[in-house]
Amino acid sequence: MFLVPPGYSGQIKRNRVTIENPVCLRSKHLVLHQDVVLSVFGEDTTVYMAYYPDKNIVMIAPHANEMFRKIHKVKQYLMKAVAANGEHAIPLHGLLLDNDLDIEDRVLNYEANSKLNILTVYF
Repeated sequence: MFLVPPGYSGQIKRNRVTIENPVCLRSKHLVLHQDVVLSVFGEDTTVYMAYYPDKNIVMIAPHANEMFRKIHKVKQYLMKAVAANGEHAIPLHGLLLDNDLDIEDRVLNYEANSKLNILTVYF
């Protein structure tokens, strides 16, 4: 039997993506609520990502956004559906370690631009 350590169950709930907190870092993955995924990425599961250390932001766009790829120095990532409720996750292990970013699970601030199909996440 698995016992949840005291005080840990609240942490699990705090790091779940919800409509109020749709973007979070969990287990070195960027986890997104289905509403953000649909409004920015549509059905595209391959994304381009650019990290800007001077601003401490990650910009993400769907694979179909060729203009984003041409303007920014990007890497390609696979976004995977991780739960029946529509959560999607993008692995950030390398990005976090290469740039010495905080790996603590937490809710992240973001801007979702559905017209340009770009998600900006603040670390």
